[in-house]
Amino acid sequence: MPPMTIAAISAVKDIAAQGQSVASAAPSAPAQASFGDHMKAAASNAVAAVEKSEATAMAAMVGEASLQDVTQAVVSAEMTVQTVLAVRNKLIEAYQDIIRMPV
Repeated sequence: MPPMTIAAISAVKDIAAQGQSVASAAPSAPAQASFGDHMKAAASNAVAAVEKSEATAMAAMVGEASLQDVTQAVVSAEMTVQTVLAVRNKLIEAYQDIIRMPV
């Protein structure tokens, strides 16, 4: 599996933000969060988790974090990246299914 960078996760966040702008054009109930809102929040959380992992790794390099902290942060970041990839793959699969539908 190729490594996923913060830039790639940020790209997913940007796509979610575009979905939000499209969703905001459609009428909706003001009390409910849209799908775009949920995707934007999830992407923001994923970026924050990876950034936290990087900060912990940097702290370990200067002796401010333990090996256990680094290991936990790296495992957390890996799980976050795997989740982002799984969601991306499902979105692509759903899009392809919609494209294949007869009109």
